[in-house]
Amino acid sequence: MVSKCTMSADLPPDYLAKLQRANLLAQQGRPAEAEKHFHEAIAEQPALAVAFSNLAYLYAHWPGHDPQALETIDHAISLDPNQSPFFAIRAWTLGNLNRHREVMRAVEQSLALDPANILALNARTRAYLSLHDWKLAEEHARQTLSVYPNNTNAANFLSLALSQQGKTRESEAVATDLLAQAPDNLTAHMNAGYQALQTGAHVRANQHFLEALRLNPNCDPARKGLLRSINARVWTCRIYYQFIGLLWRHRILMRLLYGAVVCAMVWLIISQWHGELNRAGLQWSFVGIAVAWVMLGFGGSFANLFLLLDPLARHALTRTDLSWSIFSGSIYALIVGFEMGEHAWLQAAILLVVPVLFLGGVLLKSETSDE
Repeated sequence: MVSKCTMSADLPPDYLAKLQRANLLAQQGRPAEAEKHFHEAIAEQPALAVAFSNLAYLYAHWPGHDPQALETIDHAISLDPNQSPFFAIRAWTLGNLNRHREVMRAVEQSLALDPANILALNARTRAYLSLHDWKLAEEHARQTLSVYPNNTNAANFLSLALSQQGKTRESEAVATDLLAQAPDNLTAHMNAGYQALQTGAHVRANQHFLEALRLNPNCDPARKGLLRSINARVWTCRIYYQFIGLLWRHRILMRLLYGAVVCAMVWLIISQWHGELNRAGLQWSFVGIAVAWVMLGFGGSFANLFLLLDPLARHALTRTDLSWSIFSGSIYALIVGFEMGEHAWLQAAILLVVPVLFLGGVLLKSETSDE
């Protein structure tokens, strides 16, 4: 984005030339070079806010540079507090920093100066999404699209808000229309992939994540989504990811409450087994612990362990993924070893069924369509 005053004829020619060069480099995906030219412009005219605002926008879209973005845009605002784009950049940066409630104040300041500032409108919708206020996110996304019907960010936000409210058909319709208009939109493919996972359509999810990685090989959310779509070949993983998707629709307090209730239920069952059946109860308790271990937090890591046998999928695993997978698999193996050491063959057999399912999903490599 370039602020309205950036291309003003009132700007000094050399200063303007440096800005134009920096903006071009930023558009070409060369942020380090763009940063250098912005600093040259700033050194030439340190009292002008334009270069600061454009540099802040660059930082806000450059991973790992959000603190610099906030510091830079605050300085731009101190130089010129009457520019709507400046407050919009501040709102977007605060969203990057997960300071979502502060976003609203910056959005209000931006829209007071320009009610149609697209970055401010999208920053507000994104904040509502991050706060899991799906209805308000949908409302504001629709308002933005009424003004900017072809804006891909607003369309992506609308699709996500609808999906998180369980409005699957509406969400898919929005995503389909968006991909028809912008088939190379990275976010649209990622949203479509995660939506497909939530409905169990793992083959379709796989296709969207692969396309997202084609567009940006370094996109980590797309890489993680690809791993999930591959793991979802196993029906237990499909259920797990659908459950996680359902849980994620709720706000954090509700998610914590659900987690506490599930843990309490598991603990009660284990206590009951242990109290009534003595040693046999202890053996069955470890079955419950193993199942809870896989299904209530380590399902993805456990499933990734088996992707080491897939010559293609294993390349999507990072060292961190591998570490968590080995940790998760080791805990599970210890529990199976305990059952075998206790000669609890029935319990051990039940526990061995789970890795067999994951192993089968990797070796069979089912290509059956899920449409």
